[in-house]
Amino acid sequence: MRIRQAKISDCNQIKITLENSWIDTYTNKLSDSLIDYIVAKWHDKKNLSDQIKDPNVLFLVSLSNNHDISGLITIKVLNNLELFLGRLYVDSKHQQQGIGKKLLRESIQFFPKHRTIKLEVLVANQNAIEFYYHQGFIKKHLCKKKIQTESIQTLFLTKNINGSKCLK
Repeated sequence: MRIRQAKISDCNQIKITLENSWIDTYTNKLSDSLIDYIVAKWHDKKNLSDQIKDPNVLFLVSLSNNHDISGLITIKVLNNLELFLGRLYVDSKHQQQGIGKKLLRESIQFFPKHRTIKLEVLVANQNAIEFYYHQGFIKKHLCKKKIQTESIQTLFLTKNINGSKCLK
């Protein structure tokens, strides 16, 4: 497995990886229409391309031995001290191999002066929440949102990085 920065030419494969991940994760947890909406809106090729080109977004992909995208991560710079983890997905065929942990660890190394990384995860994704807890993230607060006609609950998590101390 190899990790590198995403390229515009990766957009099709990234979109497929995201679609498969959403279907695998949220079928029977969210409605099919909501999954379809999110996959179409959030994982649009133009949106992905814009993020790859954005100098304030780090977009990394992991490649399997056959050079397929096995996982991906996006981290956005919020300010001089804070980062926001927008996406961390590992294809279901490649989970439980340390890819998510490696993507997270390697991406944080791009930001040695930043002190905090934040993220928002759907409460329905308990596997991801457990993963983030094991990576040292702590719960900040819950939030209810409306997407389309459905209400969903999200959880905000945060982690101090690069040796910073917890501020209360």
